[in-house]
Amino acid sequence: MTAVLEQKLADPRRSGRVPKPKQRPGAAPWALGAAIFLAVCGTATGLAGVLRGGTWFLYIVFTVGTVLAAMAVARSLRTPSGWVPVIGSAVLVLQLTFVFLSDTALLAVIPTPASLDVLSELLRQASDTVVRDVAPVEAGPGVLFVVCLGLGLVALLIDALAIGLMMPAISGLGLLVIALIPAVLKAESLGVTGFVLGAIGYLMLLALSHWQNGGRPRRSVRALWRVGGIGAGALVLALFLGMVIPGFSTGTFPQGSRLGNFGQVAGLSPFLSLGRDLREPTGAGRINYATTAASPPYLRTLTIENFDGESWQPSDRSSEARLGTDFIQNDFAPTQTSSQSVTTRISPVQFSSEWLPVPYPPSEVNGLVGRWTWDPKTLALKALDNGSLGQTYTVTSQSPLLTPEILETAITPPRPSLDPVFMSLPANVPSIIRETALEVTGRSPTYYDKAMALQQYLRGAEFSYSLQAPVSGGYDGSSMGALAKFLEVKSGYCVHFSAAMAVMAREAGIPSRIGVGFAPGTATEQTVELNGQQVTEYMVDGRAAHAWPELYFEGLGWVPFEPTPSRGQVPSYAQTPSSPADPQNPEVLPQPTPSAPAVPSPPAVPPAAGGQNTPGTGFNAWLLLFPLLGLAVLAGLALPALSRGSLRHRRLAGDPTPANAWAEFQDTAADYGLPASASETPRRFVDRLAGSGRLGSPGPDLSGLLAAYERTSYGQPGPAARLAPGSPETAQAAAAVGALRKHSPTKQRLRATLFPTSTLQRWLRAAAVPLHRSRAGLRRLGQRIARRRSGNPDR
Repeated sequence: MTAVLEQKLADPRRSGRVPKPKQRPGAAPWALGAAIFLAVCGTATGLAGVLRGGTWFLYIVFTVGTVLAAMAVARSLRTPSGWVPVIGSAVLVLQLTFVFLSDTALLAVIPTPASLDVLSELLRQASDTVVRDVAPVEAGPGVLFVVCLGLGLVALLIDALAIGLMMPAISGLGLLVIALIPAVLKAESLGVTGFVLGAIGYLMLLALSHWQNGGRPRRSVRALWRVGGIGAGALVLALFLGMVIPGFSTGTFPQGSRLGNFGQVAGLSPFLSLGRDLREPTGAGRINYATTAASPPYLRTLTIENFDGESWQPSDRSSEARLGTDFIQNDFAPTQTSSQSVTTRISPVQFSSEWLPVPYPPSEVNGLVGRWTWDPKTLALKALDNGSLGQTYTVTSQSPLLTPEILETAITPPRPSLDPVFMSLPANVPSIIRETALEVTGRSPTYYDKAMALQQYLRGAEFSYSLQAPVSGGYDGSSMGALAKFLEVKSGYCVHFSAAMAVMAREAGIPSRIGVGFAPGTATEQTVELNGQQVTEYMVDGRAAHAWPELYFEGLGWVPFEPTPSRGQVPSYAQTPSSPADPQNPEVLPQPTPSAPAVPSPPAVPPAAGGQNTPGTGFNAWLLLFPLLGLAVLAGLALPALSRGSLRHRRLAGDPTPANAWAEFQDTAADYGLPASASETPRRFVDRLAGSGRLGSPGPDLSGLLAAYERTSYGQPGPAARLAPGSPETAQAAAAVGALRKHSPTKQRLRATLFPTSTLQRWLRAAAVPLHRSRAGLRRLGQRIARRRSGNPDR
């Protein structure tokens, strides 16, 4: 019996499997894990500028390193390959629980039901940060948890593709997921450091991947040279494509302006990310308008007034919104002065937003398509279905005739019915803000004098306009901390000037809010007929994005001021002899360099009822980019499988010939790791598959298919034989396909389904045809040149 058993084990056909010699894993799992670690953490350095500080990187290193080390240990202990990603996932859960949820976890690492409540709070914090803050954001616990979880999952994905499925080249898609975040949120994109470190790790993974198949370490040097050549060729190709593809004409390698721009249609963030809009050098989001006013007015999209100490937000008054724009009633219209009617025709050529840009205060808007509502407390107009893009509409606004003398008479306190949100301040007002407000306005007798004192202080010689100082100084935002830092450094842009004046005005007892929109535009040298007269056309884009404070005076309504130097224009009622009027058109600002750490930001959607953020044409729509990119990646991964399934259907159902049925059988065998040799006859190939045990025991009968194929291939020439639908030959081919799938290992089935070898080889051969033709052409050209030089020219 022992002899018989040894004979069966020695004969692959009888044993049903080909035994493989067991090898010690050695250093291979650790070398591959180190390559993945360098690739993931190196690419993650590009998140600098998206997250503040540097502590977050230590969390990433700890998370990714722990997960990869656990899987390397499992492979070193010869754990079955299917359990390795399970172990890595479990370690990731335990590690995140220990770092973020240990207070509610069992033994500090095992999640409990109470841990789910903490987890929900962390996710809520992360969501609020993404929606409300502008990059770079504070790396709070919620953000850190999401970042560590995401990069841990990316490490698991790369390990599964490169080691589990033995497809290291495809694993680079995981690094692309990491690179997309800074590519979208930063003008300098991933950055050279992140690209270089990620590329080195990826090339190391390609070079060392042969170890998992029993390769020897001494071959890694040759493999490194080979993948180094591939990387150099890819770099040269990327640089060449960057020169010839439109849209990549600015920026430095490895990024261009196109990735951070996504076309020229843009919106305007409600104050949260105006720095991005201003630092965008291309000026996306163009609006053309013509007006009967003596000078181009500000175009306001909305106001923001709800300040919680961390960020400014529009108040959600959707329940109070009124439908229709043919009559807009201003409950805060001036009663102590007269107004003049101004007509403005506006065409948002490239501006897409749910908030409509109009001169304030509008009384009537005509020509809009879709349903629009207006807020009775702010007169902001918002779309219910269609946005502003592609609209052309006419706005009638009532501009009050204000003078310093009229504003001096506004001494009555605000009416009790005024929403308290316009006066509310959080409890944690820094002392520098409160003391500065008291020092600047303490001796001013009237509300107007206090407002003028604040404007003059912020427009004084001590303050300067800068788009870059807040970024380098770490206060590029509107929180209390950012405003305190701004008053200390005295350099910033409209976000800081307007927010500082609004907060200090509330400290002085004056209701305030912030208008968001565009500063007066520049003339386009075109004229437009409006109300029977020719008027000048003006243009604004993202570079004219602006924010300004509006203060409330009882009997006069909301009055705008201009505390930002070198932006917009100071209203006539707010000018002083010592501070002459700004020109009607805004001064030209220095163009930001391409390395400015921002990208154009689409409009943000204010919170909907209940505090939840609803998708729309604003920032949440921009957030949909990430799942869309994920779907695009999944679609790319599914493309080989879809192509393979379509070909199988054509062969067995659309055009069932013996040759097609046999080709399907051969391709399926190649997909499952049993390709046919060029020297094998069809019968020998069938015998080898039957002997491997991969067709089952007993395997399907292939005699009919084999005979039909041999007749077609080796018989007398004639018209191509066709098989009837459901014929025995096609049934045998389908049965062979099913048998191969059934009796193959799970990993082999997954690989054959997602990345069929026959399809990938077919694509590679098709892609190589132009290369071979060009090489042949170059060879013939070289031979011709050589013959000419030798004195034997072509005839």
